[in-house]
Amino acid sequence: MKFNIVIKGDILNFIGNEIEMLGIRNDKIIYSGRKLPRNTYESKIEFEISEDHIVIPGFVDSHIHLKGLSMIDIDLRNISKISELKNELVRISKSKRKNEWIIGFGWDQEKIGQLITNKDIDDVVNDKPVILFRICGHMAILNTYAMKMLNVNFPDGIVVETDLENVKKRILLNQEELLKRYVEITEDIVKTGILQVHSMSVSEIELNILKKIENSLNLDIRLYVKPDLIDKINHYKFNSDKIKVCGVKIFMDGSLGSWTAAISKPYKDKPGTTGILHYRFDNLKDFIIDCILKNLQIAIHAIGDLAIEEVIKTIEFLNIKTPLVRIEHASMIRDEILEKFKILKPYLVINPHFVITDWWIWKRLPDELAKCTYRFNELIQVCTCGIGSDAPVEPYNPFIQIRVLLEKGCKIEDVLKAYTINGIILSNDNLNLYNLRTGSYANLIVIPKNTNEIKNCKKPKLVIYRGKIIQEELNNPKSF
Repeated sequence: MKFNIVIKGDILNFIGNEIEMLGIRNDKIIYSGRKLPRNTYESKIEFEISEDHIVIPGFVDSHIHLKGLSMIDIDLRNISKISELKNELVRISKSKRKNEWIIGFGWDQEKIGQLITNKDIDDVVNDKPVILFRICGHMAILNTYAMKMLNVNFPDGIVVETDLENVKKRILLNQEELLKRYVEITEDIVKTGILQVHSMSVSEIELNILKKIENSLNLDIRLYVKPDLIDKINHYKFNSDKIKVCGVKIFMDGSLGSWTAAISKPYKDKPGTTGILHYRFDNLKDFIIDCILKNLQIAIHAIGDLAIEEVIKTIEFLNIKTPLVRIEHASMIRDEILEKFKILKPYLVINPHFVITDWWIWKRLPDELAKCTYRFNELIQVCTCGIGSDAPVEPYNPFIQIRVLLEKGCKIEDVLKAYTINGIILSNDNLNLYNLRTGSYANLIVIPKNTNEIKNCKKPKLVIYRGKIIQEELNNPKSF
């Protein structure tokens, strides 16, 4: 047998196969099984993986926003004072032309100690449009110049939910710069060991970018488009199976950080407010039926318990089978909801780093709801769970997410399965193309075996995408 690459070691595919050796030719694995005697095959490169490392399928980030990552001019995650924000705005403003948008992302009023307003931005930038997204992405601040340019008016420049979606559609971006950043982001993502992503709320701009770069991509991308693109999807045909349109992404509610997640009791720090519910049973039911008839999967953003309950009620009524609907985030799970999940077993995408960002949860939510948030370990046991970063909301490095789950008591085997083949299952992909068996794509990574070492890991020792070595730090390949 002739191989381009041979890998020997402890190889896990999470479906029960005992694998000691992989033989790769071009983009596929053509041998998967017991070690073969060296005189029975030929290979150009051979990796002998040490006993303290394992080979697994590539990570799948089941919820990410690639275009959102590509748009950001200023990262505001570490801003803790209005003065720091102003300094960043002054810095970036110098590099922008008149009427060119300045886009910031990541501020959190809990860190700063107050909400930002348009006046804070106007103090330093009053001749260019500025929009600064809160870390959740469901709230933003526009400066006065931006509001005049868009002919809108929001008190203090604060815009949320549907109004924010309408504003985003009208932001004109530098397409050349956006394309460049998009490519850079995808290249960096692969180096972390993520070999497939599910890109959410995809717009026509993103679809056009992907048409331009699909042949050079070293990343599988599964697309969940915005609802207004349902009838246009068929116009976008891609040349390879690297890119697929899987379905549609909709919002049942907003976020806890912006008080727009739909919850069953009023927010503790904003009495009288229970969030925003974008769909009720009747219009959600009609929308799901329309998607099913068009052979599209529905990814439903549902954070608050009220939003999740409405989704469950609709799934039950329509007697929907699991692959058709997936629930994104599922942040607030009361015991009654968990019992329903045990029966319905819906596809879920959990976001581990939310528990770090939402450190203020107990002062925002009633105690009986706060204790129901981020029940990752229970959900992984009950449902088919994928793991999503929700980047740029949270960092996309998978080892950061894994560390959170391990610290929450999840078993490493469950976490790695959720981060690999469960992600393939969630997008209704052919599992046989990604499970490290003969005939599957050569998409794999090498990571530490020891749980503590995984917690401290920053990137894999080896990354191979469709037979191409993307990253290698093993220092022991043998060439023949």
